[in-house]
Amino acid sequence: MERESDDICFSDNNHEFNLRAAGIIERKNQLLVCETTSPSADFVFIGGRVKFGESSKAAIQREFSEELHVNVQIKRLLWVIEHQVHLETESFQQVILLYLLAADDSIPDQTNKGTLTAWKSLSELQQTKLQPPIFKFLKELPKTTQYWQDIS
Repeated sequence: MERESDDICFSDNNHEFNLRAAGIIERKNQLLVCETTSPSADFVFIGGRVKFGESSKAAIQREFSEELHVNVQIKRLLWVIEHQVHLETESFQQVILLYLLAADDSIPDQTNKGTLTAWKSLSELQQTKLQPPIFKFLKELPKTTQYWQDIS
């Protein structure tokens, strides 16, 4: 994803940090994820960078509107996640605010950029390469906001 000038994102040489808001819609015991071309994952949560002067809640509503043309309502914050990925030529660190969302609209099979969306159960997500890999051992969504760290 291309960086925009008002994104909360800092970089230095081959290191990058950003603040990201992402969301999960749950329907019929399945969660909405999006395919990715990243070498470190098969799926990611739909979302994007928070912009300066924007709340994370507003950011996730904007991202779902831009990417899926869907209006979402925020139910609650599920996780605050510190996530880090090391690739061959770069290091990437982010703080992700992951929300549980509701949507009355039907969800398209792909984003506005043609990336496929998918509905996966928790057990299916445990078997996939999901970034961040927060569902690896989860049996259900948390009842209260949780902190999760994925930093090596």
